[in-house]
Amino acid sequence: GSVDHCKGFDSSSVGLAPVEPSDRLLKIVKDVSSLANVRSVIQGADLPYGNGSPILAAREHLKVGEPFVYMFGDDLVLSDVPAVKQLIDVYDAHSPAAVVAVCVP
Repeated sequence: GSVDHCKGFDSSSVGLAPVEPSDRLLKIVKDVSSLANVRSVIQGADLPYGNGSPILAAREHLKVGEPFVYMFGDDLVLSDVPAVKQLIDVYDAHSPAAVVAVCVP
């Protein structure tokens, strides 16, 4: 079907080039995926609503005494040194814990 905002669009000006598989790019993706152990966990409706519930949902993947990073996906930190790197550096210097606090105007 026709969409109003697409009327008059000249599709002959669009070209698609095939993407060749690249061993170099595949190696980069595989190398990056080996740098961390990432798990996706669905938070059950049986858990209370709050900031601690995601940790409760992931508890079977957490090991006692093993550090982990817990972040909100909608927090954006712009800095020359990545926020997680700064957090890890503080943890290494002052363990057993490190916390980030952000002032929100």
